[in-house]
Amino acid sequence: MPFAVSPNQRLSKRLAASSPALSTPSPQQMGDAMEALLSVLPSNTLAKCQEYFGVLPKLEQLKAVAKIAQGQDFILIADCGWGKSLVYFLPMVLWPSDIILVITPLKALGNEQQQKLESLGISSIKLKKEPHVNYYHLGKGWFTAVFISPE
Repeated sequence: MPFAVSPNQRLSKRLAASSPALSTPSPQQMGDAMEALLSVLPSNTLAKCQEYFGVLPKLEQLKAVAKIAQGQDFILIADCGWGKSLVYFLPMVLWPSDIILVITPLKALGNEQQQKLESLGISSIKLKKEPHVNYYHLGKGWFTAVFISPE
């Protein structure tokens, strides 16, 4: 009986065949990695994440936030539901005087995320929706998150 294989499944099979098996890190290795990441982040990172978002970040999310803390550029590509939003939401509470530019592929997603931030007391603006943006306020840091969309 034939069965369908998605492009992602084919890619996964090719990657698995071409790369050595990855082992799951031990709890000790996870603890060491977490400790190293937290050394470059504010001491209240985990507490702030729990307070604002009700979750503790995954190790991979902290790796991305640490890159932001170190001023490194990076691109995060992850599956739906992975927790990408936390990667740019968390810096907004750790460094509220910084401005985070969020480029969202969908206006609806940007609207939803802006509402979530506003409900948390994090000021944000959508540039396409605000035709008369006062750039003075933007430049003065009145907004922690600036959303733009190519739509």
